Amino acid sequence: MSVVDLALMLCAVFFAVRFATLHSVRFGPPTLLVAVLTPACLAFGSLLWTVDTGLTAATTIKYVYAALLYLVALQCADHLDWKTLVRACLVILSSWLLGSLAMYLDVPGFDFFIPQGHGFTESEMLALFASIYTRLGHPYVGQSNDFGPLLALIGFVLLACARLKPSRWLLAASWLAFLCSLLTLSRGLMVGLCASLVLFVWIGRVPLRRVAGVAGATAAVFAVLAFTAAELSVEIQDQEIAIMETVESRLTDVTVIARLEGYREILGLILDRPALGYGAGYFDKSRPDALVAAHNAFLEQWKYFGLVLGTLSIVCYLAIAGYFFGPHRNDPAKPFYDAIGCAWVFLLLTSLVETFFEATTPRAFIYFMLGLCVRPPVPDATETRARLNVPPLPPDSHRFASSRERA
Repeated sequence: MSVVDLALMLCAVFFAVRFATLHSVRFGPPTLLVAVLTPACLAFGSLLWTVDTGLTAATTIKYVYAALLYLVALQCADHLDWKTLVRACLVILSSWLLGSLAMYLDVPGFDFFIPQGHGFTESEMLALFASIYTRLGHPYVGQSNDFGPLLALIGFVLLACARLKPSRWLLAASWLAFLCSLLTLSRGLMVGLCASLVLFVWIGRVPLRRVAGVAGATAAVFAVLAFTAAELSVEIQDQEIAIMETVESRLTDVTVIARLEGYREILGLILDRPALGYGAGYFDKSRPDALVAAHNAFLEQWKYFGLVLGTLSIVCYLAIAGYFFGPHRNDPAKPFYDAIGCAWVFLLLTSLVETFFEATTPRAFIYFMLGLCVRPPVPDATETRARLNVPPLPPDSHRFASSRERA
């Protein structure tokens, strides 16, 4: 039994217990519910025309798993308080960073797992390990391209909580999460994060003096890390590789050219089957190289479902960001919604050059956090929801709650 199978079983047991104990099931805002379920329904429907049934079935399970976790998180979020959400984010952040540290220190049980029969050549394996051990990653969460967006997402959630109840410690923790996400050395992530934080500063009217201070501290930390890394190297397969050589290789035009070649190839595949695509999760199994994935989540949707249905799937991702920026203009908790909206903008911008949405752990975590953040938590146990204009849901919540009722 795989981890995904176990998680699906636990989700099913969770809902079975709620039904058995006559607890109502929350479905959340209709907009978000449709946006979350549509990709899963499209993946299931693509089983009718898929090129590879096995890949599409596995991807459908992954999509359904993420949708179920969103619904589970909704049930938990109904009585979620500020302290609980903050503690959960801090525990996740600290445990992930400690896990990364354990991997770099060669702690038993924290080695990065490479499956048998991977098909990589010796030189490709050397390049892979060099990337793993010089860019921030996690042995269980994923490589840098998957790990970085999740760290930044935690940073945005902590930032959203700090907007509800100001705390310097929360701001410091969110800064640490953002800083660590930049250590994955993904240029797409860097651009997406900077653009999203600029949007957050503009919407939240953050003082420029504070922005300059944070930017200066970040630049100073990177300068110290660069100076230290210049003297360090890692030994991989009896070969010593300077860390700065790998870092510089990530900043050259070689990776950009490879991505552009990948985009052209994926566009060619899309134009060969523009009506219904190849089925969810499709890729050429005979090619273990970097061009297997489009490195663009939107192109992946067109490849999976064709131009029309793929566009529908893309609109669902965009609608989630629109929900957080849309109906909450007069809500006292608007700063919280704005921060989560900026988080989703970051994910969308980064997915233009990455495909972390198609990885099991990132997709599951993103949708679980989405469910927890659909409504703002109560800042303190002694404060009532009425202070933030967040009333509890009525007992008859099998019906869809309107956006105002949920927010």
